[in-house]
Amino acid sequence: MRSLSNLGILFTYEANRSIKERSPEGVRTIDIDPGDSFFIHPGISFAINNEVTVKSGVRFVLRGKDKSNGLKSIRTSQTKINFGVAYAVSKDFTLEFKIEADITKAGTARSGVTILYN
Repeated sequence: MRSLSNLGILFTYEANRSIKERSPEGVRTIDIDPGDSFFIHPGISFAINNEVTVKSGVRFVLRGKDKSNGLKSIRTSQTKINFGVAYAVSKDFTLEFKIEADITKAGTARSGVTILYN
């Protein structure tokens, strides 16, 4: 059995924006300063045999405070766990099934299927 580990780190910076809104009272400008984000995603994969691979990981997301016309929102964070299984049908065709659950909020999860063909 072979194993691979991975670690993804990403920081995003969002530039400030101004939006002009037209209303019966006239045109007003809304200044928006979206919060920056920091992601870290450690994971590990195991090749069970030549055809089957299992993988799991954790994703941490920290979002900074958004600001709109001087009013600030709250800073948020999320922690998600994920699990996946990949099956190599042939040399050129692979199916991957995965599920991800948000453990900071109750009841939020998503799943997906990826089809890879070379």
